Amino acid sequence: QKLSPDISFGSLGNEWYGNSVSISGTIIAVGEPYGDFDSTGVFLQDAGLAYVYEYNGAANKFDYKSLLYESSRNANDAFGTNVQVDGVDVICGAPGNDYDAAETNMISGAGAAWAYERLSSTSQWVQRTKLVAPGAYREVNAYLGLAVTVNMGTAVLGAPFQDGINMQNKTDQGSGFSYFKSGTNWLSSGFPQVFPLGQQEAGTTLG
Repeated sequence: QKLSPDISFGSLGNEWYGNSVSISGTIIAVGEPYGDFDSTGVFLQDAGLAYVYEYNGAANKFDYKSLLYESSRNANDAFGTNVQVDGVDVICGAPGNDYDAAETNMISGAGAAWAYERLSSTSQWVQRTKLVAPGAYREVNAYLGLAVTVNMGTAVLGAPFQDGINMQNKTDQGSGFSYFKSGTNWLSSGFPQVFPLGQQEAGTTLG
């Protein structure tokens, strides 16, 4: 079966559908980090999207179920650069995002990710939490969310170009930040995993 983006919302090409793909059980998530149009046809260049598919046993195929995007979309967020599924949870990285969880305090390229959950009652996918680096660890062009991994209610986001506030300020040292699911929310553990050498770009990939 070939999975394809829904271009009925609009498409200008070069949207990189399939840049990231994740599967867990009967659910597939596909990232499209340079997707421009949301489900209502609103255009924001390279804001990014993610598609969710679920397996239909009767038809022996995966059915398109939901188009995911940020509740507060911004151009060049590259949402969907990395997507990961774990059970009923999907986490989508947006390394180009500039804002904190309250959508204030702009820091260019600080990065973020969004957590979504499948409701058992309706099978709909709903946004739960915006994940950002805690406090002073948000940095210009750290690109948190460039890498994402999630397993059993714990997620780790890579920020491969973080220089390291309070961590000897090593250029492009890179860090990983962990989060845990509590009820329907995701909470930060509060501190990064620190890597000791400069220009390691740690957190570029996670798994």
